[in-house]
Amino acid sequence: MRVMCIFPDDSTTDIYVSEIGDFLHLTKLVNGITMRGINYSVVSTELIVEKEAFYISMLLKHKHAP
Repeated sequence: MRVMCIFPDDSTTDIYVSEIGDFLHLTKLVNGITMRGINYSVVSTELIVEKEAFYISMLLKHKHAP
């Protein structure tokens, strides 16, 4: 299934996962996600339904060190 990652600068990248339930569960178990060498937090996830397809969008924000 397609997961569209939306970065803080509004750029996007698609990743594809075989088990969406496992993937979403895993994102809730960890404190951050590192993509493109930068650490992010997941702000929200949303199911996007289009005419012929559906996919998950995942809004990311920079994770700042304490």
